[in-house]
This record gives sequence, C-alpha cells and structure tokens, in this order.
Amino acid sequence: MRCCTMFFSFFCSKRRLTCFPFVFSLLSSVFCLLSSVFSLLSSLFSLLSSLTSLSSHFFTSSTLQPFNPSTLQPFNPSTLHHHAASSSVSATNEPFRYDLINTGREVLAQLAGPFGQNFTKISATTNATGQELQSVGDAYANLLDDIDELVATDQAFLLGPWLESAKSFATEYGVEDCGDTGYETITTCSKFYEWNARVQLTTWNPTPKSAVSIPSGPIDYASKHWSGLIKDYYAERVRRLTKLYVVQANAGKPIPSAAATDLLKAKLAYEWTTATNEYPTTVVGDAVGMSKTMHDKYGVWFGSCGL
Repeated sequence: MRCCTMFFSFFCSKRRLTCFPFVFSLLSSVFCLLSSVFSLLSSLFSLLSSLTSLSSHFFTSSTLQPFNPSTLQPFNPSTLHHHAASSSVSATNEPFRYDLINTGREVLAQLAGPFGQNFTKISATTNATGQELQSVGDAYANLLDDIDELVATDQAFLLGPWLESAKSFATEYGVEDCGDTGYETITTCSKFYEWNARVQLTTWNPTPKSAVSIPSGPIDYASKHWSGLIKDYYAERVRRLTKLYVVQANAGKPIPSAAATDLLKAKLAYEWTTATNEYPTTVVGDAVGMSKTMHDKYGVWFGSCGL
C-alpha cells in the first residue's frame, strides 16, 4: 500500500493533477480484491468439475482442477460497499462497478457449490421426502436466480448483446437462405444465427426436438455466468429436476432413472436453443444497491470465514 501511495503522490505531483480522495479508497478496494476470493483461479467451474452428478445439473468442466474449499480467502464485501457508498466516483465508474459485480458473482458462485452438493446428495437419497427435495432444490435455484439478478447490473455479463449481435448477421448479409435446417422453428436467417449463438453457449451440438438425451459432447459448452442464461437455462434445469424428483418421492416411487433426467435435460436444451425471446441489451438494476442486497442476504453463509 505504501509503494502505491508513493506512486500516486509522485504521479500527481509530476502531472500537476489534483489527487482526489477516492484514489486512496480505490487502492483499499483493489487490495481488498487481491487478498480475497477474487484472487482465486478456481470458481464454480472447477468446483463442479469434481462432482459428476452435479455437473450435469448446472455447469460442467473436465479440464479444471477440483476446487478445495480450504483455499477460500477471507473476504469482507462490506469493505467494497463502504467505498462504493462513500466515493462519488463509484456510481459512475465502470471499472469499479465491474470489479464489484465480478467479485460478488465469484463469491456467490463459490456458495453455489455447497448448495448444489446438497441438491445432488438429497436427490440421490432413496428415502428423501418430497418436502425435503423441494426445499433444497428451491434454495439452489433461488441462489442461481440471485446470481442472474446481480450480474444483470453490469454490461459485461448480459446475454442480450451476444444474441442481438448474432441476429445482426442476417441484416448484414441480406440473403435469406437459412430455412433448410430440419428445425421447424428456424425459418429465417435471423433465427438461424440466434439458434447457433444459443447452441454455442450451451450444448455445442444441436439438440433435436425428438432427442432422448443431449447429443454427445459437453452438456454445457461455454458455461457463461450471464444474466438470462443463468436464470432461464441453469436455474430452470434445477427447477425441472426438482419437480421430477418431488413427484417421484410423493408417489412413493424410486428416484428418477438416468434416462428420465437425460430426457428432461434434452427437452430443455431444445426449447431454450430454439427459442427467440429477447433479453435486455442494457443493464437492469443498480450495481451498488444490488451488491448490498446480496451481501445482506447471503453474508450469514460466510460466517465461518469471519466475514
């Protein structure tokens, strides 16, 4: 911190600039980030790479190392929120907002691991009640919804621009020759490019309407933490799986077979990749306010870390 303070003092003196008080708040925030969960390379992806059954529910990655919870660094989001509230630059400074949201995203992604593990464990328990399954499944899906709502407040985590950019190719090329796809809903080039963009984010290989499982390859190709994708694809998958398990449990039947869960995932993959609903291309909500809301809601879960 001393070296950085000296650098800024020297820089301001040489350039004859005014050293704003927020510089020091900014430095504190940066050091807070570098000594916290933000410095970890492991994330939700590496956590789920070691959990085969859970990976099939949410994100999957076969190339990253398994996550070790003991490496989680102490982190106090309140420090960032204090700087955000006390500095006039925070509300309009995009780099600050991005770091704030990206850090919150990472913190909640780390929390999604234990929530997902609970969901996987109870869904494999033969004597679990429908109420227990519903409670654990709802907690997991609601957390994913909250991550979606948090990242919606920063432009870098929006699904909308990706899809709109894909659809724009139809206008750029100006030729309608994309109808022969074998998919009844893909009737124009705009829909064709959007379909490709959605498939690339999720299953990589297109999933036909009649598929009983997602075609061979990664079930979740890009695994983006993007607003819209998290809620409508990942959280929706958890909710559908929860419903399937609850129905079986309430009927006194065995847990669903692999074929049943594969069919469920394939159906959702087809529906989402061939859909044409629009997503926001600009931020939704206030980054600082939403960060404070998430901190207040989930801070208790990090009590053992001294947060």
